[in-house]
Amino acid sequence: EIARLTGGRLHVPHVSTSQSLELIHKAKEDGLRITAEVTPHHVALNEDWVYGCHGDTPDVVTSAAYDTNAKMAPPLRHHRESEALFDGLMAGTIDAVATDHAPHALTEKECTFSDAMNGIIGLETAFALLSGFCTDSVSVLIERLTAGPSEILNDRTIGNLRPGSKGDVAIIDPEANWVVCYDTLGSKSSNTPVMGLQMHGRVVRTIVGGVTVWECGEERSYAR
Repeated sequence: EIARLTGGRLHVPHVSTSQSLELIHKAKEDGLRITAEVTPHHVALNEDWVYGCHGDTPDVVTSAAYDTNAKMAPPLRHHRESEALFDGLMAGTIDAVATDHAPHALTEKECTFSDAMNGIIGLETAFALLSGFCTDSVSVLIERLTAGPSEILNDRTIGNLRPGSKGDVAIIDPEANWVVCYDTLGSKSSNTPVMGLQMHGRVVRTIVGGVTVWECGEERSYAR
C-alpha cells in the first residue's frame, strides 16, 4: 500500500506463502512497480524436511528429528505453499530466483533447534533443486536465474550473453546425476538439509568475467 501511495518501487524477497503471491499478483495487475523473488528451497522443500528424513515423516518424532540445517527465515512451509510458489515462479508472478546462500560454521548448527542460526547453503544446489520440478520448462528456470535478476537490478551487463556483457556464464548438464556430499561441494560449509540426496542436473563449469573459476571435478573435501 505504501508503494501504491508513493509510486515507489518495491522488491519482495524470499516469498514463502500463497497469500503473499496473491498480493503481489494483484499489485502487478494494478500497475504497481513491484518485483519478487523466491529461494530454491522454499519451492523444492517443505516443513516436513525439519524431521531430517529428506521430506519423509518418521513414525516417531524424537528430539533427533529436528534438523537445524532445515531452519531458515522465513521458515519452510506446507507443501501446498511450495506448490503455489512453483506455479508463481513459472507464471511470472515471481520474477527471479535468489539462492539466499547462507554458510554457517558447524557450531552454529550443531546445537538445539531453537539456538541454531537461520540459513542454509544454496548456491551449488539451486539449479538441481529446481530443475527436477520443471523438466518441461528449464528455459523458464534459467531465465528466472539470469535475466530475472538483471531486470530487477536494472543492470544490462549481467544475466545475458550479449556483446559487452560481463562474461559471467554457468554451463549446466541437465542430465547429470550427482550426490550432495562433502566431497562434491566446493563450499567450506555443509549446512544443507539435502546432504546425501541424489540430484539430477548440475552446473559443471562457472565462468566469471570470462575466466573459469570452478569446474566439476575440482571439488575440495573438508573434514566435518
